[in-house]
Amino acid sequence: MSADTVEKTITSYLAGVCRKPFSYLGKIIEPKVLNVSPLLLRRFSCPPECGACCKSYSLDFLEGEMMPDLPFRERPVEVNGITQIIRTIDNPPESAFCLQLDEHGRCRIHGRHPMPCDLEPIKVIFYRDSQTPNRLTQQLRGRGWRLEQVTGQRGTRCSFLPVDDDTVEEVVRRLERLKVWADAFELDTWLNAVIRWAREPSLRNTPMICCPRLHAYLEGLANEFDA
Repeated sequence: MSADTVEKTITSYLAGVCRKPFSYLGKIIEPKVLNVSPLLLRRFSCPPECGACCKSYSLDFLEGEMMPDLPFRERPVEVNGITQIIRTIDNPPESAFCLQLDEHGRCRIHGRHPMPCDLEPIKVIFYRDSQTPNRLTQQLRGRGWRLEQVTGQRGTRCSFLPVDDDTVEEVVRRLERLKVWADAFELDTWLNAVIRWAREPSLRNTPMICCPRLHAYLEGLANEFDA
């Protein structure tokens, strides 16, 4: 079987943007302070004749998501006591690249590609130090120089370009797709706040700090006031 992107989605993306704890595979994932970088909003260039990032990962879709007309298997995935059926198109583990990549390094199913592929190169960078906030940003692959292209050469060819209104809306679209996954498992996340920050020109040039403890404190005050 191909490497599982559902686990990456849950333990990296959703864990990174969660505002309250949630359970997955018998573990409790705790939220941490999140630093949302203005670099999140850059334009990303993916040139042809590369495909270095498109390895043999599973292609995973929620029920109802647009997906290509390819054979798939269904599997239950439980997060925080909520079970969703995930439709998975497997790639053979012995393959160097995703089977949906053509000879020029272009995706045959672009526009119907799965959410983890769509999010790249958005990343949550985790820090083990409890005092250092995690960071939501866009970042090229670490050690990208080692990755093999479809041409046989080494290294990635992708790059970043400056932010403009179109790039902001493209990032927002991708974050909204991640929110569909978060909502499917009824997770409380920072995604609505991050989307508002991204769309506000007076805010998005400054990092946004998301603090779970402060949110819990303010939520408690609001509940006391309502009572």
